[in-house]
Amino acid sequence: RLGRLDAVIHAAGITRDALLARQSPDDWDAIFAVNVEGAQRLARATLPILAGQGGGGHWIAIGSHAGQTGSAGQTAYAASKAALNGLTLSWAREFAAHNVRINTVLPGVMPTPMTESLDPEVMRSYAQANVLGRINDPSEVARFISFLLTTHNISGQVFALDSRVHRWA
Repeated sequence: RLGRLDAVIHAAGITRDALLARQSPDDWDAIFAVNVEGAQRLARATLPILAGQGGGGHWIAIGSHAGQTGSAGQTAYAASKAALNGLTLSWAREFAAHNVRINTVLPGVMPTPMTESLDPEVMRSYAQANVLGRINDPSEVARFISFLLTTHNISGQVFALDSRVHRWA
């Protein structure tokens, strides 16, 4: 309707926390259907448009720290978010020649529908894992994404937006 597509943000994601031994195959499949297959379908529908219109654009996925560090009780979620990282890093290489910038943003723990059912003590533990002693704010994540959409030379990156510090590996 507007004549061009400048940015796509894949923000769909679900979790159904359970230890692997207790995770139902249906829950595992549902997590991958949304977190990985949903991203793949959106990419197939939108990346050719971004690549073919001249001038490129941005494709941003919302990932999770769990995809980089793993998380007990979130095997399927962590695996799906690790897969999402692999997809976006590969797509960044595949679409670079078309000036399509593809990145992943790890917003960190913040108050959202996904975290609203967590015990307050669990939320406090997440805050304590952050060197600044707090969880993230959705408006700060939105500001970062808005900034990223103004850039021209950033692609193939995974941005962690809270202050959990992990070893280099």
